[in-house]
Amino acid sequence: MSNSTLARRFGKALIGCAVLAILSIALWILTENRWLHQRVIGTSWGVTYEASATPGEASAAQVRYRYNPNRHKLHGSEVEMGPVALPWKKAVNVNRAQVARVEVVPKENATVSCRILLDETRVVAQASSPAPGRPAVCEVTAGKW
Repeated sequence: MSNSTLARRFGKALIGCAVLAILSIALWILTENRWLHQRVIGTSWGVTYEASATPGEASAAQVRYRYNPNRHKLHGSEVEMGPVALPWKKAVNVNRAQVARVEVVPKENATVSCRILLDETRVVAQASSPAPGRPAVCEVTAGKW
């Protein structure tokens, strides 16, 4: 083998090693560096709130839920709405270590139920009205599934 062939192979191997090193460092920064991870990726979970009623009821008097409009900021918001047609569903983001919460207030003498789903598939909280006219409250701390 000539010196020029060896130099080309060595150069390609050196470039390959440099690319691998850069990718390894970037992966380490994004997975191990908590400060940077929170700034780049954020700290929220996607959850879905659901509300339903017993047969015969088509709406709830009120629905309240918590969410976070910005995954990079710790403080969230609460929404209160009503009356609400049932079944009802809302996909939101909730920050890690914050409480994901939905409260469904039924009309008089009705019962309702609620669920919180992680990634629209896994039920992480569910509840029903303890008595007619009483609200159903679902809550769970995000990240403690």
